[in-house]
Amino acid sequence: EGPTAPAAEGRRDPGAAPGPRLRRAALQEWEALIGKLKRGKPALAAVLEYGVPRAVSEERIIIAFKKGSFYGRQADARASKEAIQAVAREHFGGAPAIEIRYDAESGQEARTVAAVEADRQRARSVQRRKEALDHPVVQDAMQVFPEARGHVDVRLEGD
Repeated sequence: EGPTAPAAEGRRDPGAAPGPRLRRAALQEWEALIGKLKRGKPALAAVLEYGVPRAVSEERIIIAFKKGSFYGRQADARASKEAIQAVAREHFGGAPAIEIRYDAESGQEARTVAAVEADRQRARSVQRRKEALDHPVVQDAMQVFPEARGHVDVRLEGD
């Protein structure tokens, strides 16, 4: 057995001495805070879903929006920052400094809670379509009408 590699970020070595709790990724922490905000301030939570979390910890929260963003201006309002700080206090046990920036870029690097939720929704929709097409009644119909294979239009409620 050789030397052990340091524990991966976000994980604690079970044999390690107690210390500060390692934090999940900023996006996961931001999503948790937004989830708490949805209960009392759903409109603000909907705005904040479009921010890109740069840092989310008990010391500071930095959220980036695109330059000139309406959502960013809403998030930068004093009442919004106070609401973010209140849920952060509940979540982390401390009152972090809140900073809103206007330097977010588009793309995979700039993941927002809204983008993650849209991906989840698409995945659920694909799964529901697959389940519908794999249903025994649909499979029986395909046996009767083989020319329909590949041409079945599945419409799901909410699409």
